[in-house]
Amino acid sequence: MRVYICCPRRKGGAELHELDVSEGAVVADALESAGFPRETTCGIFCEKCMPETVLKPDDRIDIAVALALSPMEVRRLRAQNKERTAVPRPRHGGIHQLIKPLDETEA
Repeated sequence: MRVYICCPRRKGGAELHELDVSEGAVVADALESAGFPRETTCGIFCEKCMPETVLKPDDRIDIAVALALSPMEVRRLRAQNKERTAVPRPRHGGIHQLIKPLDETEA
C-alpha cells in the first residue's frame, strides 16, 4: 500500500515522499520506516492524528513543526514595527490628497 509523507523545508515549501507500507500499518510504523521518531507530531491530510491511527491507501501524512514564534509574539512585534513606520494619512481621499497638482503659474 502506498502512502505519502509531506515534510516542510526550512526555507519554505514542502517535500513529498512516497512510501510503501503493509496493509494495516499505523502512522507510527510509517514514520519509523521514513526515519522519523514514532512520537513525531503529525496529521493525515492536515487533521491531527494519533500514532495508532490505521493508514488507508494514498493517505498523506503531514509532519508538523514547532512554530518559531507564538502568534501573540508575532502580533506584538508587528504592532511595534507599525508604530515606528506609521505615515500620517489624510482621513478622506487616501494618498491622492498627498499629491498636489502643479499650479500653472509655477511652471
